[in-house]
Amino acid sequence: MQQAGAGIILFLGPKQEIKYGNREFFRAFGANADELCGRQFHDLVVSHQREPLTRHLTELFNGTADQFSGRIAVPRRDALPLTGVLTAWVLRGSLPHGAAAVLSVRTVGKGGAGGIDDVRSLSKVDGKILEGIAVGLTSEVLASRLFISRQTVEYRIGRLLRKLSVSNRVALVARAYAVGVLRVDVWPPRVNDDATI
Repeated sequence: MQQAGAGIILFLGPKQEIKYGNREFFRAFGANADELCGRQFHDLVVSHQREPLTRHLTELFNGTADQFSGRIAVPRRDALPLTGVLTAWVLRGSLPHGAAAVLSVRTVGKGGAGGIDDVRSLSKVDGKILEGIAVGLTSEVLASRLFISRQTVEYRIGRLLRKLSVSNRVALVARAYAVGVLRVDVWPPRVNDDATI
C-alpha cells in the first residue's frame, strides 16, 4: 500500500536504467511504465546534471559510495520543470539484477518542501554568501571578498532566510545542507556542483 506523501520513488538497475517507479513518479512525468521503464534515468535530468549524476550512480554500484544526495531539475513536456532533492542509495543481495539503486525525490517549488520558490533563483553571489556564512564569515568580510556593500550582503542573506523559511544564519546553513545545496563531503563548505544554480 502506497503511503500518502511518500514522494517520488524509483528503482534503477545496474546499468542505471529505470526498472520500477511508484505512482507519483509516473504521475510527475505524465507517462506510464511502458514509456519510462528501461530508459536511462540520467537522460531525464537537465543536460548539465547528467555527467555528475552518472558519476554518483556509478560510485554507488561500484561500492565506493553508500549514498548521495543532490538537487535535480527535470524538464517535463507540457509542464513546469520538476525540481527537487534526490537521495540515492544502493541495495545489494539476492536481487534479480544483482543490485539496484533506490532513488527518492522530494520535490521543491511553489508550496513545496523547505519553502524554496525556485532552485534556479540561487545566484552565484548567493552561493558564495551561503558558503561564507557556513564557515562563519561576517557580513563585512563577505562584502569585502565579494566587492559588494555590507547592506547588499545583508539584503541577500535576508532573501536566503525567507527563501528557505528559516529565521537565522545557523538554521540557514542547516537547511542548505538538508536540501542538498551545500555539499556534505568537503571543507570548507561548497555549493553542490549538482545543484541547479
